[in-house]
Amino acid sequence: MRIYRNACSVIALCLLPLPALAVDAPQPTGIDVSASASVNTAPDKATLQAELQETTPYATSDTPTEQAFQSARKRLTERSDRLMKQLNAFGLDSKALSAGTLTIHQQQQSRGNDETPQSRMVLSRPIGIELDQLDHLSKVVSLLLDAKVDRLSPPTFDSSQRETLELEALSKAVERARQKASAIAKSGKLKLGALTYVDAQTPSAGPIRSYMSEVRMAKASDLDLSPGSIEINTQVSTRWAISGQ
Repeated sequence: MRIYRNACSVIALCLLPLPALAVDAPQPTGIDVSASASVNTAPDKATLQAELQETTPYATSDTPTEQAFQSARKRLTERSDRLMKQLNAFGLDSKALSAGTLTIHQQQQSRGNDETPQSRMVLSRPIGIELDQLDHLSKVVSLLLDAKVDRLSPPTFDSSQRETLELEALSKAVERARQKASAIAKSGKLKLGALTYVDAQTPSAGPIRSYMSEVRMAKASDLDLSPGSIEINTQVSTRWAISGQ
């Protein structure tokens, strides 16, 4: 009987409600803030992209095209070599010039339901030009137009001080992030600590704009060659340590 009573006592004790344990809400360990900043500057260099093209005559699939292809390739090579020599003679260093790889694609022509489709080969070679003196831009564009380039991109402007300007934009972006984090900490009656994490992204200058359409009849005075200004942007994601006041 004594053993039974002891067992009942143990069970009764186990069933008694335990005192509630205070569970503290998790405290944030930091503040995550994003910010961006930009720096504007006048460009001091430019990039031009031109393209030379030659084509074979339209022909049906059963027409021999090897001779026409070789003839078009020869004309394109001669035009490319002549243009590069002209640019060298103007004073551009070979390091500032690049002749891209020859590309070939087939172009179809349909002349009606009852006629055999015809096609031709289009041979293209891009020419890249880097200018570190913007006062040469108009003359170089005129030279390209005189050479009857088939396509020409508007100039893409940049700064030789881009790396320094990117660091300046980064510093401004981080400072803006710190100011945001400080305001958040103050509103929550917290003390802002050190920067513990940062991820920065500086977008590139951007892809070269699409080629203008036919420029065989264009003049340099017809084109917009004004450099304007360029904007260098930096975006940052940061984390700042915090503590109670």
